[in-house]
Amino acid sequence: MCRPFFAVMLVAASLSTAVPARADDAAAAGALFADGKALQEAGDWAGACPKFEASFELDPTLGTLLNVADCREHTNDLAVALAAWERAIELAKEKKDPREAFATERRDKLAPRVPKLALDVSQGAEKLEVFVDGKPVPEAQFGLPFDVEPREVSIEVRRGDDVLESKKTTLAEGASERVSLDLAAIAKAHPPRTKKPQEEVSPAQRYAGITILSVGVGAIATFAILEGAAYAQRAEADGPSGCVDKPDGTTYCSPQGQDLAEYAGDLAEIGQWMGIAGLTTAAVGLTVFLTAPKEDPDAKAKARVTAVAPWLLPSGLGVVVGGRL
Repeated sequence: MCRPFFAVMLVAASLSTAVPARADDAAAAGALFADGKALQEAGDWAGACPKFEASFELDPTLGTLLNVADCREHTNDLAVALAAWERAIELAKEKKDPREAFATERRDKLAPRVPKLALDVSQGAEKLEVFVDGKPVPEAQFGLPFDVEPREVSIEVRRGDDVLESKKTTLAEGASERVSLDLAAIAKAHPPRTKKPQEEVSPAQRYAGITILSVGVGAIATFAILEGAAYAQRAEADGPSGCVDKPDGTTYCSPQGQDLAEYAGDLAEIGQWMGIAGLTTAAVGLTVFLTAPKEDPDAKAKARVTAVAPWLLPSGLGVVVGGRL
């Protein structure tokens, strides 16, 4: 008789060995069993089954297992119910319990109703995994029928976490079906995604950008110093010993004042050109730095600054940054 190889943990684990329960576990199991019975009597089989199963996990008694099997049969989880009846027969034999005959009768009556599914798998060089209702099917089960629930069954072929192919089939009570899976063809239709090897990125462009930017910042600082000196010279030229505005609107400058005014103008002009050169150089350096290749392979997809340009108006200087931020 076929057993569901992916049966719930109740059958696959907790039913496999009967370990005597501790006193506190037995008390908790008794409370859960009583809750399950109350739900069962109220007609809530779906609510009662988890209570019985939790009770059995704490205190694996034959009576609780019989209630699990009966409950799952009522919720139409026939494959799980059949596995529970079979485990109950084994447990009854171990304990020489007369309820073995009852469990055997219920098992034999249920078995013809449980659908059977077989997977005819043609394997290829690549080892793909096959899942039925989210549970892996071992290679040893390929080609052999196993019990499934009488409802829609999902069959998936996976490579790691990627689902390459999915099929669904619905089996009625007592039905049998075989599903063919050509894993070699599926693998060929879905070649593995290869990662492009990451090239080593040289930091030379970034260092060059920093150097050029530093030169530009130095030139801007020089502009500020020259403009400050020009302002000081102009202020001295406008002093009492320099240039004086006469009532008729003309300006008289002493030789010293004339020299100071000319010197202030020279400083201002030199400072202006230094400022323009500094902004331009800084803009170039920043652009070189920001457009340097990055080690992140997804850097192209990331938003980044793409251009920097100087900005000059009669009222002052500045920098225009363009692109995506």
